[in-house]
Amino acid sequence: PTLTALTASPIWCLHPGTVEAICEVLTASLQASQLAAASMIPELINAVVSMFGTHPHPGCLQCFATAVEIFGPTHTEAQQGTECGSARAVLEGALPRMCEVVAKRIEEAGGAKAPQVADLVRAVGDLAHTLVMFAPHVMCS
Repeated sequence: PTLTALTASPIWCLHPGTVEAICEVLTASLQASQLAAASMIPELINAVVSMFGTHPHPGCLQCFATAVEIFGPTHTEAQQGTECGSARAVLEGALPRMCEVVAKRIEEAGGAKAPQVADLVRAVGDLAHTLVMFAPHVMCS
């Protein structure tokens, strides 16, 4: 509940340190819970996408990448169950929204401000690598 209040607050989501801390907690939660976190993916991903829309912090992309690693199609549907399939669908649906934010941010940065988005561009590269490794069908669609 506390994290939900923070992720829903546009005031807190404007502070890079807060966004980074929230993303670290969410990423650690995913890593600890693994497949058991499937039921919380819709809420978690919506929070990450919302925060990312307010302040495109690279930590949001890292959290997203962690979810892709866990719920990517590396296991059969029988091993993961339908909740994991639903989690995968939520991730695939959120990816275009995150890409739109990145594209807008890079466009806004332009030439002189390009160093300001270097960490974001690096995080996009890391996410693309994760997608190729754990959800290649997403990169091909």
